[in-house]
Amino acid sequence: MQQPYRLGALLMHKQLINQQQLDRALIHQQQYKGMPLGQALISLGIVNQRQITKALHKQNRIRLYA
Repeated sequence: MQQPYRLGALLMHKQLINQQQLDRALIHQQQYKGMPLGQALISLGIVNQRQITKALHKQNRIRLYA
């Protein structure tokens, strides 16, 4: 499994996305080089800005304590 502080893993843990959706977003991210994963997920309509913002806040808290 992915490290718990990676955005995709956090979103899957919260059951906001599944593996298929993550894979789709990663492909989209590769097509638009430099696009952050959160932006790819939003542009595909998989999650919304609020969900990404909350996940990024949690990700930053985890990194501080890891």
